[in-house]
Amino acid sequence: MDIRQAIDRHHHAVIIDEASFDASGKAISAATAAQTGNAEREAFIAFVSAPCRSPEDVQAKVTYLLAGTVGDRDSLLDCLYSYGDDLWERFLRSLLVEGVEAVSTPSRAPGATHACACEEA
Repeated sequence: MDIRQAIDRHHHAVIIDEASFDASGKAISAATAAQTGNAEREAFIAFVSAPCRSPEDVQAKVTYLLAGTVGDRDSLLDCLYSYGDDLWERFLRSLLVEGVEAVSTPSRAPGATHACACEEA
Protein backbone atom coordinates (compact mmCIF):
# COMPACT_ATOMS: atom_id res chain seq x y z
CA MET A 1 0.00 0.00 0.00
CA ASP A 2 1.45 3.39 -0.90
CA ILE A 3 1.29 6.44 1.37
CA ARG A 4 -1.56 8.15 -0.48
CA GLN A 5 -3.65 4.95 -0.25
CA ALA A 6 -2.82 4.60 3.46
CA ILE A 7 -3.87 8.20 4.11
CA ASP A 8 -7.09 7.78 2.11
CA ARG A 9 -7.88 4.47 3.83
CA HIS A 10 -7.42 5.99 7.28
CA HIS A 11 -9.38 9.15 6.43
CA HIS A 12 -12.25 7.00 5.11
CA ALA A 13 -12.17 4.86 8.28
CA VAL A 14 -12.41 8.04 10.40
CA ILE A 15 -15.47 9.20 8.45
CA ILE A 16 -17.17 5.81 8.90
CA ASP A 17 -16.28 5.75 12.60
CA GLU A 18 -17.65 9.26 13.13
CA ALA A 19 -20.92 8.23 11.46
CA SER A 20 -21.44 5.68 14.24
CA PHE A 21 -21.96 8.51 16.77
CA ASP A 22 -24.80 10.99 17.11
CA ALA A 23 -24.35 14.77 17.28
CA SER A 24 -23.76 14.65 21.03
CA GLY A 25 -20.97 12.10 20.62
CA LYS A 26 -22.95 9.12 21.89
CA ALA A 27 -22.55 5.83 20.05
CA ILE A 28 -25.62 4.99 17.98
CA SER A 29 -24.76 1.33 18.52
CA ALA A 30 -22.04 0.22 20.92
CA ALA A 31 -21.21 -2.80 18.75
CA THR A 32 -20.97 -0.73 15.57
CA ALA A 33 -18.89 1.95 17.30
CA ALA A 34 -16.48 -0.71 18.58
CA GLN A 35 -16.21 -2.25 15.11
CA THR A 36 -15.65 1.06 13.31
CA GLY A 37 -13.25 2.21 16.03
CA ASN A 38 -11.18 -0.94 15.60
CA ALA A 39 -11.16 -0.47 11.82
CA GLU A 40 -9.99 3.12 12.25
CA ARG A 41 -7.22 2.00 14.62
CA GLU A 42 -6.06 -0.70 12.19
CA ALA A 43 -6.05 1.79 9.31
CA PHE A 44 -4.03 4.23 11.42
CA ILE A 45 -1.46 1.58 12.30
CA ALA A 46 -1.20 0.63 8.60
CA PHE A 47 -0.66 4.31 7.76
CA VAL A 48 2.01 4.68 10.45
CA SER A 49 3.80 1.55 9.29
CA ALA A 50 3.62 2.17 5.53
CA PRO A 51 7.14 2.82 4.19
CA CYS A 52 7.91 6.04 2.38
CA ARG A 53 9.38 5.59 -1.09
CA SER A 54 10.14 9.22 -1.89
CA PRO A 55 10.64 12.58 -0.21
CA GLU A 56 7.11 13.44 -1.39
CA ASP A 57 5.79 10.45 0.58
CA VAL A 58 7.59 11.72 3.67
CA GLN A 59 6.06 15.18 3.19
CA ALA A 60 2.55 13.76 2.72
CA LYS A 61 2.85 11.47 5.71
CA VAL A 62 4.15 14.13 8.10
CA THR A 63 1.59 16.68 6.86
CA TYR A 64 -1.31 14.25 7.42
CA LEU A 65 -0.03 13.27 10.86
CA LEU A 66 0.29 16.91 11.94
CA ALA A 67 -3.02 18.11 10.46
CA GLY A 68 -5.27 15.08 10.85
CA THR A 69 -7.66 14.23 13.63
CA VAL A 70 -9.90 11.37 14.61
CA GLY A 71 -13.12 13.34 14.53
CA ASP A 72 -13.12 16.19 17.01
CA ARG A 73 -11.66 14.03 19.76
CA ASP A 74 -7.99 13.29 19.15
CA SER A 75 -5.15 14.56 17.03
CA LEU A 76 -3.26 11.93 15.09
CA LEU A 77 -0.20 12.78 17.15
CA ASP A 78 -2.17 11.73 20.25
CA CYS A 79 -2.99 8.46 18.49
CA LEU A 80 0.71 7.68 18.13
CA TYR A 81 0.84 7.51 21.92
CA SER A 82 -2.48 5.85 22.64
CA TYR A 83 -2.62 3.21 19.89
CA GLY A 84 0.57 1.34 20.74
CA ASP A 85 3.86 1.53 22.55
CA ASP A 86 6.08 1.28 19.49
CA LEU A 87 4.15 3.45 17.01
CA TRP A 88 6.52 6.43 17.29
CA GLU A 89 9.44 4.19 16.40
CA ARG A 90 7.50 2.55 13.53
CA PHE A 91 6.51 5.98 12.24
CA LEU A 92 10.06 7.33 12.33
CA ARG A 93 11.48 4.20 10.65
CA SER A 94 8.84 4.46 7.92
CA LEU A 95 10.17 7.91 6.99
CA LEU A 96 13.54 6.49 5.92
CA VAL A 97 13.50 6.36 2.12
CA GLU A 98 15.43 3.45 0.59
CA GLY A 99 18.14 4.54 -1.78
CA VAL A 100 18.56 7.96 -0.20
CA GLU A 101 21.94 8.29 1.42
CA ALA A 102 21.64 8.85 5.14
CA VAL A 103 23.68 11.47 6.91
CA SER A 104 26.12 9.75 9.21
CA THR A 105 26.03 11.06 12.76
CA PRO A 106 28.01 9.91 15.76
CA SER A 107 25.96 8.10 18.38
CA ARG A 108 27.71 10.13 21.08
CA ALA A 109 29.21 13.57 21.07
CA PRO A 110 32.98 13.59 21.63
CA GLY A 111 33.67 13.37 25.35
CA ALA A 112 30.05 12.55 26.23
CA THR A 113 29.45 9.89 28.83
CA HIS A 114 25.79 9.31 27.90
CA ALA A 115 24.12 8.77 24.52
CA CYS A 116 21.70 11.63 25.20
CA ALA A 117 20.94 14.13 27.90
CA CYS A 118 17.59 12.44 28.60
CA GLU A 119 19.42 9.46 30.14
CA GLU A 120 20.72 11.69 32.91
CA ALA A 121 17.24 12.65 34.09
